[in-house]
Amino acid sequence: MVYEGDCVVFGMHGVCRMIGKQEDSAGDGEMYVLQPIYDQRSRFFVPVESEALCAKMRPLMSREEAETLIGQMQGEKEIWISSENRRKEAYHEIIKRGERRELVQLIKTLYKQQAKLRKVGKRLYRTDEKYYKDAKKILFGELAHVLEMDINDVEPYILERVGEPA
Repeated sequence: MVYEGDCVVFGMHGVCRMIGKQEDSAGDGEMYVLQPIYDQRSRFFVPVESEALCAKMRPLMSREEAETLIGQMQGEKEIWISSENRRKEAYHEIIKRGERRELVQLIKTLYKQQAKLRKVGKRLYRTDEKYYKDAKKILFGELAHVLEMDINDVEPYILERVGEPA
């Protein structure tokens, strides 16, 4: 059950605030009205009775869970897949699931891959850049919210904590 004013992570959209409930236009039932906290122009309407869509709403981690997650990032494995097609499929599934540990692995992998490529004057493939951006939007948005910091300060904070140069 989500209450007005609660924040949740909603699928690939990141942190959203439940701003109310309303009847759907067809009169078929009640809808949660979610507004992404980093995009005030968007709104999502989630049928209260839809188990599949409601399952995409998950509670925010606590401040302690956030600090623990950051503390464990350095030990997370990289998940680079050399086949572009297999990588695209795997990374898409990670974004879709939104599981925090997998997002950390994806971000770490693409951060390291990007650093390697920069050294030789290259860039990530466009699809890898998209998944990197999407993963950071979901995870860093949640971390920013629970740690009460600006989303742009999350990456430098993490890099400082794990001992990486910014």
